[in-house]
Amino acid sequence: MINNILNKIKPFINYLHTQSVSIYKNLNKRLKPLSKATLKKCKKNFKDLMSLGSQQWKVIGTGITIFLFIYYGLGAAISSKFNNSLEYKIKTTQSAPTYLGNTLSHILKSQIDDTAWTPSLPAFFPASILDNLPNFQLGVKNSLNQVIKKLAKHYNNKHLKEATLLLDYPADIWLFSQTNDKLSPGSAKQYRKAISHIVEFSATNHANNNINDLLITLNSINKILEKQIKTIEKQVQEHNSEFFDFSSDDIFYQSQGTAYSSHYILNALLKDYQDIIVDSNQYEKFTTTLMFLNKAVNLNPTIIKNSSLEDVYGANHLIYLAYFLSQAQIHIQKIYQNIKQTEGKI
Repeated sequence: MINNILNKIKPFINYLHTQSVSIYKNLNKRLKPLSKATLKKCKKNFKDLMSLGSQQWKVIGTGITIFLFIYYGLGAAISSKFNNSLEYKIKTTQSAPTYLGNTLSHILKSQIDDTAWTPSLPAFFPASILDNLPNFQLGVKNSLNQVIKKLAKHYNNKHLKEATLLLDYPADIWLFSQTNDKLSPGSAKQYRKAISHIVEFSATNHANNNINDLLITLNSINKILEKQIKTIEKQVQEHNSEFFDFSSDDIFYQSQGTAYSSHYILNALLKDYQDIIVDSNQYEKFTTTLMFLNKAVNLNPTIIKNSSLEDVYGANHLIYLAYFLSQAQIHIQKIYQNIKQTEGKI
């Protein structure tokens, strides 16, 4: 692979070498006729320029500071906008007839194609200085991957199995990475391949009112939310007394990413298995679950606080978020149990 890459860039390297030699010859030809007096004058002008720079370091430093503030401050504010809308209408087609299959690909596309994949961006990108969006995207990707792994095992589907392998790929590789004398592709490129495999699965997946299929996916969402709630509880218990808790916002936004993917998947189940859900009288619980997840995704404090639980004046936004996730999880457990009890009766 490396030899192929070298063969492709070899003409470009030769071109650069030829141009460099040509520039050097022309420059040398132009400098030779210059008198010693002219060269001395140029040297003096250069020293004067350096002297001026040292005298005006405050102005130069202020200019650089202002530039960095505008570049990183405004740049981060613009480029770190969350793609967390829950209003996108998933559509089915003749080639992809289920809402679940189309939803899985949409969730990933919303963070890879519709938004830049920020966890892999290097430091010179403004979006890299804020960890809000990267952690939200990681929460979306990781929770989605867990669901796909359950479905891959349940359906024994080769496309979903391949998608999970691609989604397990490290999230922080930008364009490529040098590992073991090989060029590894960027994270976003691998995740786009995963989307292609999910689309292939969508073409073969057909909702057939199989209660077991519904229960498998519900249980997967339940486990994901349970794990995220435990992560929040641990963070609150171990770090709420700290004056500065720099990791609480990471967990907060990862949890919101989990809620985002869970909302879309549950909404897809509600449409694919509407008859089963209505016949088992679980429709209202489903809509209530979606409401709590919606609130979790749209919770938007200016600064994430993990205040002490005994603090009367300080908020604890992790607890707020955990409440919405817990309520959603409780409803999912009830839905799961009620549908399981009606299995064979519908």
